[in-house]
Amino acid sequence: MKPVIEPQIIAVRTEDGHAVDVIALIPPQPRSALLWMPAMGVAARNYLPFAQELARAGIAVYLHEWRGLGSSSLRASRAVNWRYRQILEFDIPATHQVLGEFTPDLPTRIGGHSLGGQLACCYAGLHSQEFDAGLWLACSGAPYHGAFAFPRNLGILGAVVAFPLLGWIRGYFPGKQLRFARSEARSMMADWSRSARTGNYQPKGYEQPLDLGMARFTAPVTALVTEHDWLAPYDSTAFLVNKFSSAPREIQLLNDTDMGVRADHFGWMAKPAVIAQRFIERA
Repeated sequence: MKPVIEPQIIAVRTEDGHAVDVIALIPPQPRSALLWMPAMGVAARNYLPFAQELARAGIAVYLHEWRGLGSSSLRASRAVNWRYRQILEFDIPATHQVLGEFTPDLPTRIGGHSLGGQLACCYAGLHSQEFDAGLWLACSGAPYHGAFAFPRNLGILGAVVAFPLLGWIRGYFPGKQLRFARSEARSMMADWSRSARTGNYQPKGYEQPLDLGMARFTAPVTALVTEHDWLAPYDSTAFLVNKFSSAPREIQLLNDTDMGVRADHFGWMAKPAVIAQRFIERA
């Protein structure tokens, strides 16, 4: 029977007063640490089975929680708004600090799923010397319309216009009704739309594209793509991974046989051992 690593709930408060919990799975003798970012609209607790697989292999896993979701003290509304900048400058640093407190001096990685992977890339570019063990991406690609085949690219272009407009009308992005994430902050979705339109990560508030930092990152980058993932297909993932031009890069494509479940954007979470094992092999 596989050992169970008991999750620890660590309460943190960001510099701007946002309260949130970090879920940590720390094995008795960890050999490395991972800061993991969920997909948009997915609470951190949904990655516990995935984190268990990694923790059993000696990797201390810290599950970041999105502002506005799960344990977060905030919820998006007309009166409560945020964008990528708050996530990159307040939220992720608060989780990152927990790693230094609980598992200092370990080789450290950052990674994520879907939008979590994109923001992990942005944060890695801003702090390229702090993730010496590398970057892991699961079903995570840039939303740039030019990285998608026809007619999916037209759908992305439609979202570029529609998502910020819906946010402006409602005061927040009504993702739950649209079956795309959950209720999200309108300015966060505007930043998403900008990256989908331009192919660059230059959220409002940054004078230069964050892509420049990604190009300076030198630790290994491993990305896993699933065969039926229309949200982050191979070309979209390659577009994102190739921003790390100074790093060793690897992209693996997994099919239904590899996964034992339907190999799509969220299907792997039902049987996370396969994805976890692929990462463990690179650890």
